[in-house]
Amino acid sequence: MVNLWSDAVCCLCVQVNDVNAATLEGDGTKDDDDDSEQGSDDDSSDSASSEDDDSSDSDSSDDEDAAIEEYFLRAQKRRWQMVLTASMIGMIHFDKYMNKAEYRVPKESGYEWVMRNLGNRTGCYNMFRMHRNVFDKLHNVLVESYGLKSTRKMSSVEALGMFLWICVG
Repeated sequence: MVNLWSDAVCCLCVQVNDVNAATLEGDGTKDDDDDSEQGSDDDSSDSASSEDDDSSDSDSSDDEDAAIEEYFLRAQKRRWQMVLTASMIGMIHFDKYMNKAEYRVPKESGYEWVMRNLGNRTGCYNMFRMHRNVFDKLHNVLVESYGLKSTRKMSSVEALGMFLWICVG
């Protein structure tokens, strides 16, 4: 289901980019044509002052039309960006809250994992960056001198092991 969402958003992004490219190309060619027409109107209208007034009116209306068209193209681009943003937010929400996969059941508890790693000489050093005897000495110092205590849900050995694993990892 996630792949379908990502494929749909990718297709939508490509369509938006195609629309933006087409509108930008259309604007550039239209503005260039308008500029060349305006130049020819100015050259031919030097003989009569009434023609100057007409061409200036048409120039201002052309400028207004171009400004209105540019405004609508920008508004269309903003709407497409909002649609893309909303679809991305929808995908994130779907992935986070609609995933109905079963919860993972751990094979061993945290205490069992710490004790298994403490029992293996290389595993102990790789996970905690100290040998078993140093780990035991550190645990005794923390319990006796600094008040490290076990709780109902976690032993002091497990807490120290997890702390060292996170810090060293």
